[in-house]
This record gives sequence, structure tokens and C-alpha cells, in this order.
Amino acid sequence: MRSSTAEFARALVRLGGLARLGCAAGAITALLAGAAPARAQDLPIVETHRIRLANQPGGAVEVSVDAGRSWQKIGQITRPASVSAAGGKALEAIMPATIAGSDSDSVTIRVPTTLATPRWVRIAAVGASPNSAAFQTDIPAGDSIFRALAPPPGSRVLLAKELHDDPLPTNYLPHSGDRVVIICERSAETPTSVFLENRAGGQVMMVTPLGEERPLGRVRQPLRGIGRYSGTERAGQGAVIGYEPAAITVSTAGPMRKLDSNDRPLDDAGGFVIQPAESDLKGATHPDSQILIEAIPGAGHGKPSVSLLFGLPIPLTSGVPLDAAQTRVEVRIDGGDWQPMPDLRGGIDATDFHAALEKAIGKPVNEGITHLRIVPGTTSLTSFQYFVRLAAAPRAAKGVQRGRVTITANTIGSGIAFVSFYLDGTLAKVTNQSPFAWDWDTTHAANGPHLIEIRGADDRGSIVNTVMTKVVVDN
Repeated sequence: MRSSTAEFARALVRLGGLARLGCAAGAITALLAGAAPARAQDLPIVETHRIRLANQPGGAVEVSVDAGRSWQKIGQITRPASVSAAGGKALEAIMPATIAGSDSDSVTIRVPTTLATPRWVRIAAVGASPNSAAFQTDIPAGDSIFRALAPPPGSRVLLAKELHDDPLPTNYLPHSGDRVVIICERSAETPTSVFLENRAGGQVMMVTPLGEERPLGRVRQPLRGIGRYSGTERAGQGAVIGYEPAAITVSTAGPMRKLDSNDRPLDDAGGFVIQPAESDLKGATHPDSQILIEAIPGAGHGKPSVSLLFGLPIPLTSGVPLDAAQTRVEVRIDGGDWQPMPDLRGGIDATDFHAALEKAIGKPVNEGITHLRIVPGTTSLTSFQYFVRLAAAPRAAKGVQRGRVTITANTIGSGIAFVSFYLDGTLAKVTNQSPFAWDWDTTHAANGPHLIEIRGADDRGSIVNTVMTKVVVDN
């Protein structure tokens, strides 16, 4: 239901103004001036990329950033899928024949079915347990389609035919040779922010691109601690590493390694999950780090199976240092200003949460975290092109790079007079001395994946050869 100007102005005052809300300023200005905002259906839908996979051993996993006119291979299928699997009621938050959600090692597709129970198939990272309902790939967990190129919930899933692509059919079962296409878009339904009051009975609200406030649910159990969740290992404070109908996973562990006074590594993992209150949560690893959200009736509609929060088209945090517009989670402490998520690691129970929070922010805490806010990313289309290049580039060496690293290009090709080294598209060094090498101090680069391009040129300056390679910095 659209808020009136007065109601929206009061909402701004209550939440601390435009800067804290992170809304679309133009739409808000129009509302406060009494102008009629555009309709949601008039907002542009921007395609960011497509993912295509061939369901057969060795079948290509490819990405396109030009609406399918050209494709770049980023991996392959190692074990094809052959069945669909039964899912929980949380899947009902997502339309059939769309992406249900993604996390650091899987992408889940809701399959249209005539059965009462929702069905799914999944794209899985390398090392996942064998599952006949999964398209097993050789792509590492937390990489490309499992992070920076992960399709947001609600992305359309098609079955590629010779002359056209069709919607995923009802009761779909994967067959050998099937080509599945996922259309990843920046939806007009993507909110500018989602915020919740971190208390029992607290509101969960979203702000639409038109500046409207809409209720999504109610907090049944607030955040009271931190747990060790897989994939949160130094993923970055406030990084959303999983957005699925049954769980939104948020990292609270900063990207830097931490050592104790004896130079021994401290905990690298830390995070929390936001989950439907209606789901069966038996077997949860750390109850204090679970925020439980219950559904509420919508305007003119009945109560959904789970909160509408879990079906929003919110992208994962890319984890790429160059991406300045990543999805992030922020907090308000003691009702103050919005600020980045503090660096919190390890298992922290409710009894120790205040003390850990005080240590992390360096000052006393009274109420603790009173509000949380998800700010969806607005990554540029140019950045998606970079993500694809990063995904397609071979890794320079096993493991991670730390400290001073020598990048050598002494076998780049014949007729080379000098070599240029580029780091993430920026010229880092030019040399005409063989062996052509660049001594790189990685402490000046952010932790995470980086793209190195090595260009060899002849004595006239003409490019003879170009090599792309990916390195992961972990200082």
C-alpha cells in the first residue's frame, strides 16, 4: 500500500532521514513535493548477465554479458543432474521456474510442479556431496556463480532450444544434453533497503525504488550472538554470502587474518542467519545467532507461508575488492547512526555478546545492536564484465598470495621487446629486461581476487601476446 506524503515524512523522521534510509533520493523528493511517482512497472529492468550450462559430463558452464550474443566459458559440468528433489515450504516464497536462492556452494532452482510439495534442482560447487538433483560443476565454492556472478532470487530459468529458449516446463526433470539458461536482472522489485528492529516483535520493512515503505514481517527472535557458519571465513563484515528461502547468511568476520599475542591464528569465521520462524529449525548450530522472522498478512492478501523477505531479488555480496557497490548489512548500536557491521568472530553466546561488541567497537554498549539494515548492491554493468573476466582467468598458483610476490612472464611469446603488467586494469609496471618480472607487494592490495593482465609487445609497440591470470590476496 502506498504511503501518503505525511506518513512517509514521519517515517523519514523516525528512521533518521534520507542518508540513513539509503532510498532513491529522486523518488523521495517527488513524494515529499506531492508529485505522483512512477509506477513500479515503469521502472527499468536491467539485465546484468546470463548463465548457461550443458547438462552432460564436460558440458560447458558459460556466462554472457551481452544478452546471449557471446559466451565465456568459466567451468564445466562434472556430474549431470537427472532428477528433481522435494523442498520445504520456504520454497513457496519464490515463483516456480526461477532461482530460489544462492549461497557459497550452490544455486537452487525452483522447478514447476503439479505436486503439493515444492521441487528443486541445484547447481553445485566442486566438492559437494553427490546428488542426482544437482548439476555438479568444477567451479570452487565462493567463486563466480557462487558469489560475484550468483543469480539473485527470482531470476528466470529457461530451457534452451535450437531456435529459442522456453520457460522451464512443469514437472521438469533434467535430461542429458539439456541446456539451462538463467537470466540475471536488476529487478524493479529490488528494494533500496530492508531494515529490521532487533527485538522481539520488531518490524521488518523494505523501502522500494519508489521510496515506499512496505512491511515484510515481524521479528520473533532477535540477534543475540554470533556463530561459526561455513563460508563466513574472512568474507567481510556485513557480507551477504547466502540468500535463500530458508536462510539468509551474513558474515561478521572481517577480511583480514588476526593473530593472538603468540602469533597464532584467531577465529576466521563468524556470522548469523536470518530464517523463517515457520520453518523447522531443529539441529541449528547456534540458536543465539539466528534471527527468526514470522510472516504477516499482506494488504488485501492472506498470510504467506514465510515472510516476503525471503523472496526478495537481493544479490549476494560480490566479494571483489574493486566493487564499490556491493550488497552490505549495516547496524545501529544503541539506536545510534547506521554504521558498518563490527568485526565479530567465533561462537559468541548471548551472555558474552555485549562484551564482544564493546571490544569490537572500542566503547561501552548499553542496548547492543538495536537495528539491522540490508542495502542491496547496485554493481555497474562494467563491473559484471570484469567479474566474467575474473571467473574465466586461470589461477596463477595454488593457494593464496601474501606479502611480496614475483610475477614472471619470461615465456609469453617470441619477438617480445617489453612487457606491461596490469593489476585490475591499471598499469603496474613496464619492463624490457628479461626475464620479464614484476615484484608485487600485495600488502598494498585488498584481500580477495585480483586480475593480472600481462601484455607482451615487440620493439614497435605492437601487442604480440596477452595473458590473463587470477590471484587471490590473503594478507
